[in-house]
Amino acid sequence: MQARPIEPMYSMRNSSGHICVFCQVFLVASTILMGVWMGVYRAGYDWNGTPEQQFSYHPLFMYIGLIFLYGNGQQNSDIIIL
Repeated sequence: MQARPIEPMYSMRNSSGHICVFCQVFLVASTILMGVWMGVYRAGYDWNGTPEQQFSYHPLFMYIGLIFLYGNGQQNSDIIIL
């Protein structure tokens, strides 16, 4: 009689798709909310306006670059390794 291999109760490969979808939805929603917050509830966006309006681009671009793009890169490299 041959022994069956023990299957794990929780497989990362089966749930990684759900985790990726959740992360993408969260990243897109938080980026949109950040843009709305800076555009509506702060000074707004204007390249040739006041310094407060010019600075509104900075937090949005920092968020997109450091959180959104870095998070996608890290997530994609982890998926490829798995």
